[in-house]
Amino acid sequence: VMETMLMKVLPIMQKETGLKLVPTYSYARVYKKGDELKKHKDRPSCEISTTLYLGGEPWAIYLEGTKVLLEVGDMLVYSGCELEHWREPFDGNICGQVFLHYNHVNGPFAEKNKFDGRAKLGLPSGIK
Repeated sequence: VMETMLMKVLPIMQKETGLKLVPTYSYARVYKKGDELKKHKDRPSCEISTTLYLGGEPWAIYLEGTKVLLEVGDMLVYSGCELEHWREPFDGNICGQVFLHYNHVNGPFAEKNKFDGRAKLGLPSGIK
């Protein structure tokens, strides 16, 4: 389902960023009390990313020290490889997020990272 969303959101991501993008992968997670996301920058398959707040209790994300609190259904678009980002320990009970990742279509990682190296979306990495 999230890989379908990865493709459906692609035109929106291209419009909002003004960039031609290739989809790399999606990741969905339900967080629970005490979970945190340590400060980091993403791997090359996350040049342009979005986090979409699916529901539950809100949980702020920090980008280079700027706190961003999303409403259900909001998406935050950011450069995951360039901007250090994190989340403090979660005080709520449950929070659902989906992360959608893309590369610049003419960038150095586009072909290598397309579909996260898989032949097609939805397939395991070992199938060619």
